[in-house]
Amino acid sequence: SVVLIEEELSPVVPLPVRERHVFVVPFQSPLIENLIPQIAAAGATLTIQGKNLRGDVTNVQVGGAPVPPATVTSQQITITLPLTLQPGVLTAQVIQEFDFGKPGQPKPHPGFESNVAPFILQPTIQSAPSNAVRGSAFLVTFFTPIGREQSVALLLNDSTNNYVVPLPARPPTDPPTATSLAFTIPVA
Repeated sequence: SVVLIEEELSPVVPLPVRERHVFVVPFQSPLIENLIPQIAAAGATLTIQGKNLRGDVTNVQVGGAPVPPATVTSQQITITLPLTLQPGVLTAQVIQEFDFGKPGQPKPHPGFESNVAPFILQPTIQSAPSNAVRGSAFLVTFFTPIGREQSVALLLNDSTNNYVVPLPARPPTDPPTATSLAFTIPVA
C-alpha cells in the first residue's frame, strides 16, 4: 500500500519592480604602461601612465594597500606614496568600481582591475654617523620602516676599499618593522 500526502501550496506573488536600471559600459580595462619615477622614496609623487585609467570610482593599490589618487585622467594618475610603506620592490595597480546607485546615494560595485606594474621604493636615511669605527656599532635611522624579514646591507667605502656589512637576521621577537638598525662594523 502507498500513502500519498500532499500539501496545498499557494504561490507567492513577487513584489513589483518599482524602478528599472540598466547599466552598460564598454569593456575597457585599465592598462598601466609606465610608472614615473621607477625608483622613488616614500612621500614622493608617483605618476601612473596608461590607457583607460579613469572609471566611475578610481582607486590605486600600492603593495596591496589602498592609496587615494591625487589626480585622475584617462591617461594619467598621480599619487603620493605613504610614509608607512616598506622599501623594496612594490607594485601599483588601478582598481575601478562602478557606481550603481542613484545621485547622492552611491552604491559602488567591483569593476575592472589593471595589470600590476613594479617600481622600487628606496629607503631614505634620516641620520647616520659620519665615521665608522671598526668593531663598533653603526646606528642608521630611516624615515621609512624596514621590515623584520627584509634583507638589509650597509655599503661603506674609503679611498681604497669598499665594504658590505650585512645585517644579521633579526629574531622573531623583534618588532615587525623598525626605523633604526645597528650594524656591527667588522674589525678586519
